Amino acid sequence: MNINVELRKVQYVFLVLIVSLLAGSIISYEPLIGVVIVLLFFFLIMTLINSNAILYIVLLLASVSVQYLIDFNLAGIDFVGLYKLLILYAFMILTLYYRIKISYDLVQPAITITILFLISLFVVISSKEFSIIFTIKAYLAYLGAFLILIISWSLNTARKIIHLLILLPIFSCIIGVLLDLVGIRDVFMYEYTGVKRFQGANVPAHLAELCYVAVASAVYMYLKTEQNRYLFFLALNMLILAFTYTRIFLLASILLSSIIFLKHIKNILRRKSIYVVSMVAMFSLFSVVLALSIKKIIERTFNYNGQFDTSGRKYAWEYFMQQAEKHELFGRGLGISQLLNPPVPGFIAPHNEFIRFYLETGILGTILIFISLIVVFLKIYRYFSLDEQDKLLNKFYFIGFILTFLLLSYYDNMLSNIQSLYPVMFFLSSIYTLQKNN
Repeated sequence: MNINVELRKVQYVFLVLIVSLLAGSIISYEPLIGVVIVLLFFFLIMTLINSNAILYIVLLLASVSVQYLIDFNLAGIDFVGLYKLLILYAFMILTLYYRIKISYDLVQPAITITILFLISLFVVISSKEFSIIFTIKAYLAYLGAFLILIISWSLNTARKIIHLLILLPIFSCIIGVLLDLVGIRDVFMYEYTGVKRFQGANVPAHLAELCYVAVASAVYMYLKTEQNRYLFFLALNMLILAFTYTRIFLLASILLSSIIFLKHIKNILRRKSIYVVSMVAMFSLFSVVLALSIKKIIERTFNYNGQFDTSGRKYAWEYFMQQAEKHELFGRGLGISQLLNPPVPGFIAPHNEFIRFYLETGILGTILIFISLIVVFLKIYRYFSLDEQDKLLNKFYFIGFILTFLLLSYYDNMLSNIQSLYPVMFFLSSIYTLQKNN
């Protein structure tokens, strides 16, 4: 055994030397590509040494919107595409190299997206409207996310994932401030409405997506453990979210956090008077969050004419719905939405996952994909309903998560952005493991 370990170390040393020489040669001609090769090789080595390194690197990368920092393109693959490939690589390493078990309980979305991919291939090849490369890229992005659901984590790893998800917005803030201090990127974004929005190392909407998953994770852990540290992280993430002035995510997070009020009321009725303090603290938190954000949110919600402002969504939705005309049943193929240019400044996506799937996969695909997600939700909910510890509150919590997730999917890119799709899938797979083994 020791001989094998030593041989493996020698192999790693030779790999480092070879790649260092290769990268050094490339850097002299293409510095950015050389740096990317070095970082990818570092990632490869780390994943072969420690399985947890895969999770740490993949999740931490989600806390930074690198595509807004570096104009990177390698053989037609930008950073977003590279990240999605890393997810697939991580899945293969975890399941093939580390032999982590697979459970097919939540395999429905992966099967569904594969069926929709085959239909899309037929549609795209028949119409010759755009290259099938875009369809393949879109499929691999969804597949990588949905494969996360079938990984059977250990209890310890599942808890680590939840803890990392809680910390992602905080990492984004720290990195964003550091980038601002060295003059690389402003930690605030100045919107066309005149509102100055906090964005950390992301854009405000992406940071809000991270905050939503962090809030869901913190509430979940508090309901399970009643440890006050989760209330602290909940408060911190709510404050970060408040300064992004992202309306729908703030509403969803407040609704999800309100479950803790019910838990405190229940404990107070059981004459646990200490929870009065926690309840007052929670009420104070919500008051502070609303006080800090309400004025700016109103400025973003109503334009100078006093009319309701959807930040361009109304016009974008109309545009993408028009693009779906005459393709109602099977859609125009996975990946088409990223090739369209709506006449709305700053919009390169539908900001509505129902419209996105309707455009790309038609009525059939939209129904199938959301049914598959509902099946996943119901399977996880079954274990919440079997939980003897605060069964009713746990059921309310997960129903709240489902409803807020669907609300956000209607109003934003929850199933397409790196900062929402992958953290949500890691969250669902982790709580499934924890609930199943509770």
